[in-house]
Amino acid sequence: ARLLVWQAADDEQALIDAFIAKESEADSAATPDIFLQLSTPFRSDSGHGHALTTELCAMYEEASQLAVAEQSVRWRCPSDRQSTDDAEAMVSVLASLRSHLVASDGPSTLTVWLMPDEVRSWEGYLLWLQRLTQKMPSNIRMLVVDDKEGPQYAPLAKADPLRVLERTCDL
Repeated sequence: ARLLVWQAADDEQALIDAFIAKESEADSAATPDIFLQLSTPFRSDSGHGHALTTELCAMYEEASQLAVAEQSVRWRCPSDRQSTDDAEAMVSVLASLRSHLVASDGPSTLTVWLMPDEVRSWEGYLLWLQRLTQKMPSNIRMLVVDDKEGPQYAPLAKADPLRVLERTCDL
């Protein structure tokens, strides 16, 4: 799946936060996957990928200044402006990061937890996610958390069951 939709109750959010934090630390991770979290608000489908890429690059620039993540700080964020398609540009930057962090034949998936601070248009956001997942390679995955009681990502799973996987959170 290119997009994993975890359906969770409100009281399970703390468990998800703890799981992602644990898996984000190389010393405590139980899976070979690499996790990172992006929270850029979704304002429109034109340029959202560039906004996420800007957040990602700023995150790694800050890490390089603090010398926190030894291997990852040597990665230099490539320009995402080589493509006018923001989803394609984002996939290119994520692929660059993954290839820096993992040996080419490594089993790790780069998992990006998308947790936008704000979504102005759910219809636009779902269309953007669908467009993004169509361009992603199998070693990159997006993760979103959906409300069990009022799922908003369900139309994606119905529209593209090969790329979108819904699962109930059972941490």
